[in-house]
Amino acid sequence: MKSMKTMKSMKSTILMRSMTLALGSMLACALIAGCGACDDGSAGHMSQAPVAAVSSSATSQAASPPAPLPRPMATVNGKVVPMARLHRALVEDYGLAIAQQIIADEVVDQELIKRKLPTAVTEEEVKAESLDALDQIFKLGNTKTTPKELEGLLKQFLVQQKFTRRQWDQAMTRNVRLRRLVVTEIKLTEAELHNAFVRLYGGTWQIRHIQVASRVQAMKIYRAVNAGGDFAQQAKAFSTAPSRAAGGLRQVPMNKPPKDLPPLVIQSIGSLAAGKVSSPMLANKAYHIIKLEKILPPEKLKLEEKRAELTALLIQVETSRRRQQLLAELVRDAKIEYLDPTVKTQHETFQANSKKR
Repeated sequence: MKSMKTMKSMKSTILMRSMTLALGSMLACALIAGCGACDDGSAGHMSQAPVAAVSSSATSQAASPPAPLPRPMATVNGKVVPMARLHRALVEDYGLAIAQQIIADEVVDQELIKRKLPTAVTEEEVKAESLDALDQIFKLGNTKTTPKELEGLLKQFLVQQKFTRRQWDQAMTRNVRLRRLVVTEIKLTEAELHNAFVRLYGGTWQIRHIQVASRVQAMKIYRAVNAGGDFAQQAKAFSTAPSRAAGGLRQVPMNKPPKDLPPLVIQSIGSLAAGKVSSPMLANKAYHIIKLEKILPPEKLKLEEKRAELTALLIQVETSRRRQQLLAELVRDAKIEYLDPTVKTQHETFQANSKKR
């Protein structure tokens, strides 16, 4: 049960990361939905009035067309309020955030065309992407959930994250397109499958541990080990931990680490490759040095029993990672020039603030 919770937590983390990228800067897209036909000059026009004709004895020429009437947004006591006022307010408040998402969609579409892949996305594909996202966010697993319940969960998520339904659908649509660009490139190795297996289903770290009271002594031991000294001998000679007699050797279950090892030490173990030694770290008023000897697989479970499930999960995780990476690369490498003066100024301010961070 705990291993499944770990796996679901991993999936949820990836999804939220993906959502942050896909939705994070998309503010108030729904507000601008009604002015999509607006242009830079007049924010949209009504159909031009019929052109009158004048005649002369020699020829008949069409008069110059009158200036187009502004597209009305509303009338107030009979006075027309032009759409340009709404357009200007939306651009000033949300222009850059929305422009960035439109540009993201455009660079993805251009890449699909470049690779001769379809750009059209069906409603069913968007629904499937949505369902997959909700499954990861709410850890639905094999729980039977009705369409009405799924819609309720989505509304709950959108309210919490302050996103609109339009933003969600836009992100799901783009994720479908990005998936087409990355999924065929994903090849999993046996090492990746084995590593995921031991970490998700209860493997064991076999480590050697040295614990000393002072930083000076810890650094002296660390330098000696890096110079080729035997870690086990150093542990027997200097460690104050209970594992001293065994040369610091002990087993650390991944799913249930022992309470006598501080969380920082456990975190360090998880970041090490087999055979590597950690630098000294201060935890619980003592200095710790760890060597990861090897990773032992679960005792009562075989990789083949979970191969299909693990493969699907790792492909999902890698797809999310590659989608995020590819989108960042496409936007970075595209030649983008903001022409609208308001959005251009917003972009320049955004760039300047980014450099200060």
